[in-house]
Amino acid sequence: MKCVIFTYSIILLLKKYKDYKGKLFMKKKKEAYYVHVYTLRDKSTKSIKIEPWRSLKEEMNVLGLKDSDIFQIQMVWYDPNKEDKKK
Repeated sequence: MKCVIFTYSIILLLKKYKDYKGKLFMKKKKEAYYVHVYTLRDKSTKSIKIEPWRSLKEEMNVLGLKDSDIFQIQMVWYDPNKEDKKK
């Protein structure tokens, strides 16, 4: 009976792992976060991860943007664990 339970627990453990080129590894879950998506007047977009210590002006400096370049700003929830549906 102990052997059956042990085998079953091993099977459950292995289901959490992915097989990649013959090597077993555990897929780490990445943390989800918010990003600001800047839509520019030329219809292009730039995005940046929201950090609590960074102001909008500092974000714009990091991205190399001026006030006159921006058409709109959206705050979007980004979850890297979800598969991209556009592919």
